[in-house]
Amino acid sequence: MNITLEFYARTQDPSQDPTCTAPTFPQGIGVEPVIYLYSMSPDDQKVGQATFQNSQQASFTL
Repeated sequence: MNITLEFYARTQDPSQDPTCTAPTFPQGIGVEPVIYLYSMSPDDQKVGQATFQNSQQASFTL
């Protein structure tokens, strides 16, 4: 499988944006990650990408 994941950042605090959601994770995974999911907006900036080409690992480029 070949796929490229693009990573974007937002300068606005996502916890203050009502359009962002923070998914919950099962208890007992050892860490409670803080992840926000949101639709892209014109204010978002591309900060990196990872390209997988028939492998389980890929370099992450900022």
